[in-house]
Amino acid sequence: MTTNTTTMSPALREELERLGWKPERVTWGRRVSGSMHGVTLERNGVERYHAGPFVPVHADGQTAIVRWG
Repeated sequence: MTTNTTTMSPALREELERLGWKPERVTWGRRVSGSMHGVTLERNGVERYHAGPFVPVHADGQTAIVRWG
């Protein structure tokens, strides 16, 4: 599945807003790999590892991670 990682999908934006989170305040991209300790997201051809804790939100082939605290 090829996912656009230049812009956040409308489905992911809607899900974040439904949950009460601001889409512009999250880190998002296409999930490359993940574990209980962190996740690697690809966005605009660049892969970055993000360590937890965070809450993942998935929609339309994209993942957002929401940090708290």
